[in-house]
Amino acid sequence: MLATMALPVVSNVRLKELSSGVYSGEGEYFGGYEGSSLFSWYRETNEGTIILINGANSSTYEVTDSDYTCRLLFRYTPIRSDSVVGELQLSEPTDIILDIILPELPKVEMLALTGKAVEGDVLTAVEVIPNTGLD
Repeated sequence: MLATMALPVVSNVRLKELSSGVYSGEGEYFGGYEGSSLFSWYRETNEGTIILINGANSSTYEVTDSDYTCRLLFRYTPIRSDSVVGELQLSEPTDIILDIILPELPKVEMLALTGKAVEGDVLTAVEVIPNTGLD
């Protein structure tokens, strides 16, 4: 009689906000030594459509402009070290993403025009952008 191991399972799949706009997906794995479990992220629109976020396949995710006004979900598929795949589990969605930090617009400190202000001639603009330390 052969002994069969139960499938790997994951429970308590959840999201945690690590910092503004950066999330971590977590879960509790059971069922032998964990192998290369699969992670994916989804965005849920206001209409309830759930869309896979291409390329987001690690346990952490940084919010992008496309996530604005959406909710995020994390999917965890447990895989044991012998490549046996368990049933995937989805987290509950996050709150609606509203606090995306956009990069500061550049400011021009000085603008100089060179050339002759004559119709048909070429003017050249040179700008000086202040060094804010946020480059």
